[in-house]
Amino acid sequence: MLNINKNNTGTNRLTTVMILVISLFMIGQVHANGNSKGSHLNQTTKDSIATNELIPKHSSKVKRFDIAENGSRFSFDAEPVDENGLPAYGGEFITQGYLYPYGFLENHNGVNEDGSPAYPEEVLGRWVCRGWHIGQGASTVTGPWVVTTQIFDLNEKYGRQTIITEGYELSDINVGIDRAITGGTGRYATAKGTSTQKLLGFNSSYGVNVRVVLRLRR
Repeated sequence: MLNINKNNTGTNRLTTVMILVISLFMIGQVHANGNSKGSHLNQTTKDSIATNELIPKHSSKVKRFDIAENGSRFSFDAEPVDENGLPAYGGEFITQGYLYPYGFLENHNGVNEDGSPAYPEEVLGRWVCRGWHIGQGASTVTGPWVVTTQIFDLNEKYGRQTIITEGYELSDINVGIDRAITGGTGRYATAKGTSTQKLLGFNSSYGVNVRVVLRLRR
């Protein structure tokens, strides 16, 4: 059971989340600038799509999404934290966001500052992520920084049609990592396969933008 600090709300929580995201953004910019000078908050490169170009776009066994995290829904343990108050190794968290069409976040900001979807008519489903910080926690410079379970909820009714993935997430911008598809509900109840995920950057709610390709086997 997650030990979320219920007092970590309001101004204190917003301040902590802003510190976290600014820290992560600075880390991400260091790595992004190594590949492309002058990159900005939500910018991605052609390489972020190139690895998936050989996948049939209309295959029923492939699902593609851009994820815009709602930063106001990010909640983490009061302890452990580092000297800057950022989540440290072993700290649990939970967060939520919106599923958009693949590639949509190339030129759009998916979340408003208040956490509402910027383009509600384009939202394809809900996204929930829970897990633990690893590495150097939120201060991880490169490599895995969290290990998580993600729920892709694709129906108006909660839990009716879901896909579940498990695995590492990287702190590096535009670097892919594979995760396991471990099942789901509805038509995806027996789903297996591999999800490939990339961190794109951050949005105006101080949440992350992520791109995923789900290769399903049933």
